[in-house]
Formats: sequence, C-alpha cells, structure tokens
Amino acid sequence: MSKEVKLEFTWSKEVATKSFNELYRYEFNHSLKKYIGWLFVAILQFGVVATLKKGDVSLLIFSTVILSYWYIFKKMIAKRLFLKRFENDPLKDKKISIIADKNGLHFKNQNFSWEWSDIESVEDVKNGLLLIKHPNHYFIPLNAFKSFEDKNDFKMMFKEGKTQSE
Repeated sequence: MSKEVKLEFTWSKEVATKSFNELYRYEFNHSLKKYIGWLFVAILQFGVVATLKKGDVSLLIFSTVILSYWYIFKKMIAKRLFLKRFENDPLKDKKISIIADKNGLHFKNQNFSWEWSDIESVEDVKNGLLLIKHPNHYFIPLNAFKSFEDKNDFKMMFKEGKTQSE
C-alpha cells in the first residue's frame, strides 16, 4: 500500500475529554484493576449480610465508601488532573497534523516520527483510535480521518508495517 493518510485535528478540551474517557476505559478494562473492584463489590455484599443478620452497619458503610471511591471518585479525580495538565499543554488548541505512510507516523507540527514497530497495537474505540505505545497511549479522534476508508487504510498500514518489522 503506497497511499498515505493525512490526519488533522485540533487538540481541544472536547478532544482531550474524549481522550481521557477512552484511555481510562481501555486502561481499566485491560488491567487487574477491574478485579479489585469486584473484590470491593464482594465486601459490600458481606456488609449487607452483616447488617441484616447482626444489625452492624460498619462493614456496609466501609465497603460503600470504598466502592464509591473506586468506581466514581477515582475517575473524577483522575479526570480533573488530566484536564489540569491539558490546560498547561503547549499543544492546547493547536492543530495536530499527522501523515501515516508505509514507514510509520510523521508528526508535522512536532517534527518527529514513529515507525510502525514502535506502536504495539491500534485499538478501535467508540470515539476514535487508540495507539498503544507503552508507557503511554495516544488517542486519535474520528474526526481526524477524512473518511471511513482513511481509517481503514490507517489500520491496514499499521498491520502491514508491523508484519514487515517482525
């Protein structure tokens, strides 16, 4: 495939918020953290049983607080910190231009490139694509692609680039 795909989007607060939501969901679903949440749910169930059998609400209160933190407040805190970093980001409200070709990704504004072998995987998410490149993941919103074919071509270039580098 000799075609190149041009991606352009503005790194706005809206895109940053979508990015956070997709990255948070991906990280949570692909880590052991989800099992810790299940443990807190189990403790909550023991708290309900203890309350009904013995009338002791201490375990129920403790488990409710821990569960609320784990599923609600932890995300709110992380999102607030992410958006605070966004406010100080030098790319805030700037246009991001990326050219994808058979060799990799070329970031025009920042004057650097990634080879396809540098990227571990490309994941489809609700609002775009996630580029998995540990220790960080990068989000490309759907509106960066001019068409659905461009998005598919991008993913095909990644697959072809990965197989050539192996």
